[in-house]
Amino acid sequence: MNYVKGLARVVGWLTVVSCTAGATEVSLSYEDFFSRIKQADKAELQLVELTFSVPKNAQCVLDKASIVTEKETFPVTFTKEQRLFLPYDQRLKQDRAMVKLDIEGDASQCGIAVQIRAKALSTNYDSQRLKQLYHEMDSLQAMLKGFPMRLFHEPLKGLQFTFTNSSEAILNGRSLGEAKQWTFSAAQIAEATTLGFSHAPQIISPWVK
Repeated sequence: MNYVKGLARVVGWLTVVSCTAGATEVSLSYEDFFSRIKQADKAELQLVELTFSVPKNAQCVLDKASIVTEKETFPVTFTKEQRLFLPYDQRLKQDRAMVKLDIEGDASQCGIAVQIRAKALSTNYDSQRLKQLYHEMDSLQAMLKGFPMRLFHEPLKGLQFTFTNSSEAILNGRSLGEAKQWTFSAAQIAEATTLGFSHAPQIISPWVK
């Protein structure tokens, strides 16, 4: 999976716990994830969410994921693209839980990426929804930068729409052609009345140059 430059961030380095033939178990503090989920929760977002994933490559294939405390172990669901679905749980933070990942391959080639994405995907977007998507992504991006950087936050350049296959884009009733990825500037978003696609996007994320 490709991540927009500037949006994929490492939550923590993967710490090797044990190794077997062709596999490695790595461990991360749940608290690192919790602090970022908490920021997103405070933002009270309607259209946008924060996602975590293990960027997939030939040397970094996720076989199993779990959350472990001194007394309990909970399975963690993940997609074929290796997006992790982690709970927002104060108790796990207090219990100093760890996120354990079983990796097939070389764990030194792995990391944890954080990305801001749209929750729901559609083929059509009106002016209000586009502006709200931009505003929520811009606000969350600023929050994640932390103090004092949020005081000097530059607005997002726009929104990026990524597709599995080429999709036609229709802005304000005018066809722009077909592409697997479309980017629309903040100015275009502000002036748009309608934006449509022949296929629903796979990912909608902030556009950062």
